[in-house]
Amino acid sequence: MRRFYFTILLLGLVLFAGTAAAEQPTSRALGADGTLYQILHGRYGDIFPGGEIAPPENQVLALRVTQHDGVVRTVLVPGSAGPQLENHPRLVISDNVHVLWESRGATNKLILATFGGQSWGANVLVSNLRTVDRSTSRLTVTRDSYEILHDDDTRTVQERTLLHVVWSETLVNQGTQIHYAPVVLEEGLYLGAHAIYQPVDYLPDDRPVSETPVSSKLLQTPTVRPGTNAGTVVVAFVDPVSGQLTSMDFRVLPGELSHLAEIVRETIVQVGESLDLSDPTSLSVLVGSTRHQLIDVGARLHQDLLQGLADQVEAYVMARGCGPQCNVEGLAQGAYRHMLEAAVQWTELDVVAVAEGTRHQLIDVGARINADIGPISLHLRVRPTAQRPLPEVGSENLAIYLSSSGEHFLIAWENEGNVFFRETVAEGWNPVYHLGEDGGVESVRALLENRVDNRQ
Repeated sequence: MRRFYFTILLLGLVLFAGTAAAEQPTSRALGADGTLYQILHGRYGDIFPGGEIAPPENQVLALRVTQHDGVVRTVLVPGSAGPQLENHPRLVISDNVHVLWESRGATNKLILATFGGQSWGANVLVSNLRTVDRSTSRLTVTRDSYEILHDDDTRTVQERTLLHVVWSETLVNQGTQIHYAPVVLEEGLYLGAHAIYQPVDYLPDDRPVSETPVSSKLLQTPTVRPGTNAGTVVVAFVDPVSGQLTSMDFRVLPGELSHLAEIVRETIVQVGESLDLSDPTSLSVLVGSTRHQLIDVGARLHQDLLQGLADQVEAYVMARGCGPQCNVEGLAQGAYRHMLEAAVQWTELDVVAVAEGTRHQLIDVGARINADIGPISLHLRVRPTAQRPLPEVGSENLAIYLSSSGEHFLIAWENEGNVFFRETVAEGWNPVYHLGEDGGVESVRALLENRVDNRQ
């Protein structure tokens, strides 16, 4: 069995170590080595004159790669050469180049492709789209790394990439639904399955209900971007129930913590099954074994945090006990969740400002997908960040922009080729601003992103 060892940095309380990064999507992006990547969308015959892979009239996607020395090559995006229509491509670059697009034909699909510099990986089907209206998809990336100690005492660094995808679907008699999918790549390879969530499921059930119809165009315009802290993304969407513009903060828990929680659960089950847990002495043996495993596996974890987690597990097990009809697996699952909740709260005290009364929820992503690919330790902490009533805006080519804190919003739209926008202020929204630019919202995307980025 492989064991995980970690490096922890201290900054007041505990912050997590390892490399971490987040990137934003665009139609073109610049790599760390100066290579420029750009998505091309058009007829195969125009992009690849004389090419023989597809009929000239087929609409395809291609990635144009311009190296820092001026050498240019163009590669076809796999899966885009058929008769289906390829729409709304999005490009984001991290350690690799990722392309997200909607493919419409006999079946409608949301597809993700990854380019490693020389070749493409296998395409990922993010979702089969059931929408009867245009689906707007967005993509951003977070990365982290951690050390693995193998049975022969050698160590390797495991690189993990999470592609955070949001999109909307408008269905007959069901209205517009917002979806979020964290797609995991380990060492650049897709795990083989992923879970899909609806962010509205993590909003309070008792939130107010809108008394007026909500603009369908705004409902169909979710967005996602990197958050303020490593491993965090923020999602913005219009809540169809309250009619308010809403942001949510999704944080990827470091793989180290998730693995330690799995160790706790496994140890309690394996050791507990051989003990009479109605006996307090046996309970002490159980928590002693669990503490030993935590300290052994987490030897490089900061000792204050490690001892604190072990104390929390011990307190949980001793307080609940286990009677004659003991359900050891239930006890183990409870200790597993309790440890993760404690870890989330302790490690965020000085990392994020949490509004009073705001509750986070913990999503066990692995529990949703491990039936297909085997055990996986992956957890997300999700928390509502901000809600604002919708202002009056236009309806053509709407776009929502969000600050990395999730606290500030900007809505842009077009009217006769000119761009207008409104943004949040302390007491609501500012008046309509007119940029006086031709070319549409996409032409001033960087300008608007920079404006909202300067507001935290």
